[in-house]
Amino acid sequence: MRILLIAYYFPPLGMGGTQRLAKWCKYFLQDGWTPTVITVKQIAYYAYDETLLEDLSGVEVIRTESLDPARLLFRWRGAPAGTAHAGKRKWISWFFVPDSRILWLPFAVQNAVRSLRRHKYQAIVTSGPPHSSHFVGWLAKKIFGITWLADFRDSWAGGDVQPEPTPVHRQLNLIMQKFILRRADVVTTVSPQLIDELKAYGQSPKVAPQLVPNGYDPEDFAATPAVEKIFSVALCGSVTHIANPQTLIEGFRVFIEMGQLTSNQARLRFVGADLLGKVSSWVADNRLAPFVEIIGYVPHAQAVAAMQQAAVLVYVAAPGTSIVTVGGKIYEYLAARRPVLCIGEHVEGIKLLMRYSRTRVCSYHAINEIAHALLEFYREFSSGEMPPAPPAPEEFSRRFQARQVQALLTRNE
Repeated sequence: MRILLIAYYFPPLGMGGTQRLAKWCKYFLQDGWTPTVITVKQIAYYAYDETLLEDLSGVEVIRTESLDPARLLFRWRGAPAGTAHAGKRKWISWFFVPDSRILWLPFAVQNAVRSLRRHKYQAIVTSGPPHSSHFVGWLAKKIFGITWLADFRDSWAGGDVQPEPTPVHRQLNLIMQKFILRRADVVTTVSPQLIDELKAYGQSPKVAPQLVPNGYDPEDFAATPAVEKIFSVALCGSVTHIANPQTLIEGFRVFIEMGQLTSNQARLRFVGADLLGKVSSWVADNRLAPFVEIIGYVPHAQAVAAMQQAAVLVYVAAPGTSIVTVGGKIYEYLAARRPVLCIGEHVEGIKLLMRYSRTRVCSYHAINEIAHALLEFYREFSSGEMPPAPPAPEEFSRRFQARQVQALLTRNE
């Protein structure tokens, strides 16, 4: 089959959200499908990872212009790949519904129509956020009668991803979300809770949302580097208002004091972009500089190695995190087979870790509880009594999920 994918966020843009469709393309190719991707040209963005393109040899990628702020900022500054930018500004949400990437829509539509006229595609896949990209799929279905799959990586209406400054903005998002849900041939999403949310907000009576979770690529975890000899605690992934590590840092300080440990015995490591810009100051406030490494954003293979080498991984869901949140790194944590310290709200991501990994769970503000959990992990590590977690379930592998998508598309052909 020949398949057209619409993805604003796509490699070499880094971080977890860009990998979902990229990994589908990788395994589509291996199964003899021919994917073509329409995405945007370089934008001002937190992180670029050129190594992600290695999976995409043989995939046609069409990169278009856009008038959205991220693309215009890149053109204005000429910012090199890897340069962080200020991120989403709440004032933008006043002027663009459902999101500012709607200014990419004319370019995406033009290139989609051109591709659909040039080749006979059997299906089109749109992925959001940005949820404005789903309108490309609707137009393609309307004009060409093509099977259309709308993929929801995050919430739409409700303001969890894109702020909704007024009730009018929320109502407009609800109207657009219902419009898309009731016209797509297939709807996929990443968690059971998000399925329930979409059902509550206007699913088609004929099309039930299908669960295709985020996952891990088994080929990324083929190497198995040894766990470090020092007790290393690693938070892998971007530091955000959701993955806010302030109480982790405070708890780690108390753990060090309780165990009377030196920097040669224990280490706290941050692997990923600090989008809050506060980690260094929190480390300084807790006098932990000798114990902490702030690695920053690294290529994906290095991040995977850091997960596998850590004694303990950390997952944080700060207060206010949506119950439907399942961070993409959850599945890579499972594939790394390391114990996990979960801090915060019992969101779906933490429930998954509790079900499939070795975990200790602490409330977000329970500093002493965090410290005691780390101390228990340390005692297990020091005595050699810390076995690896069980293997990650096959259902979370990118290969398995790509075949799920294939089955959904061929069923609706």
